[in-house]
Amino acid sequence: MPTVLVIDDDLMVREVLHDVLESAGFDVQVVEDGHRGLKILLDDQVDLLIVDLEMPGVGGREVIQELRLRESTLPIIALTSFARAALSDVLEMGVSRVYVKPFRVKELLEVVETSLAGAG
Repeated sequence: MPTVLVIDDDLMVREVLHDVLESAGFDVQVVEDGHRGLKILLDDQVDLLIVDLEMPGVGGREVIQELRLRESTLPIIALTSFARAALSDVLEMGVSRVYVKPFRVKELLEVVETSLAGAG
């Protein structure tokens, strides 16, 4: 079963994504900050990352940059609260899609499934 890691400082987003992804048959890990997320990404097998771009401390951009420096091709879906943050610089880092909060959970789930099917 594919593993999805969700890194977001918003408890409600973490809970909703955990429940929806788990119901869809994914193994789901959730953490509230980029530092913990990076530890999981470097220590465990993760098949897809969903990450909030704007978090205190180690944010989503730093997580993505670290992964790409390690030449990771992990599929990444970015979340943001600000439309202007969803610009081409994030897509240039190899992010599959950027969603502005609030987002449609069903649409995000479809992208997760498509991304994992393409990676497998």
